[in-house]
Amino acid sequence: MGAIILDKKGFEGRNYILSSDKAFMQRYADTGHKTKWCGFWSPPLKFVDYYSYKISSDGREFWLGWENCEKFKLSKWGATHYFADSELSVEESVFIPIGSRTMISVIRFENKSDKKIDLSIMPEVAVDIRNKFENFHERMYKTHLNHVRDSVIVKALTGPWYLMF
Repeated sequence: MGAIILDKKGFEGRNYILSSDKAFMQRYADTGHKTKWCGFWSPPLKFVDYYSYKISSDGREFWLGWENCEKFKLSKWGATHYFADSELSVEESVFIPIGSRTMISVIRFENKSDKKIDLSIMPEVAVDIRNKFENFHERMYKTHLNHVRDSVIVKALTGPWYLMF
């Protein structure tokens, strides 16, 4: 099977699933997370409802989302979302390594202008650690910065579950 490539007109209602033997992620081609089954799962647990990135560049801010997602490509190894901005080309590639409970998202930028620009990237992650049979819950989380692994750890206070990014 070759890659599936969609432009913005072909996004409507199209979603995809990336999976390994231990985890899966469901998301829409326009980057949306529109149903309760969207997000990152390692069955029987869900860990993330959605995630997004806010880009700041020389006083401007914009989110990588459906408004500026211009193209989508689904390959055997993962998915790539292509975003358009007046000064930047942005690609987000996401995949789930075989044998792991891990989702990896890689952002690539290309400066389309003639001037040097400073960038800042802020991820927004909606943590929702729950069993598949749960819907609404009031689970509390503890978050801390792990200086050794240079990461953020979010742990559910009512169970042994945690998420690291």
